[in-house]
Amino acid sequence: MNGSPSTPTATREALEHELHVHQVELVQQSEELQRTQVNLTGSSLLRPPRASVPGKPLARFVSSNDADRWHLYLHRALARETLVDRTGRSA
Repeated sequence: MNGSPSTPTATREALEHELHVHQVELVQQSEELQRTQVNLTGSSLLRPPRASVPGKPLARFVSSNDADRWHLYLHRALARETLVDRTGRSA
């Protein structure tokens, strides 16, 4: 035996499974790429050297004139993320 499925149905199911796994991996890679792009864009907009940004709260880089709007936006974004985590779907 060479370990491969013995029937056409088993072969098809194995291929469908492999395709599904690959699709999930591609979605995860795409999400990570988007996060990275957002981080790089945000870093370039903040203008400090990129190495000085990690670990610092973003609120530190928000103008005092925009602090209220920033906190409201952050609160809404975190509430939406929590909803996505609970349901597994985007709000």
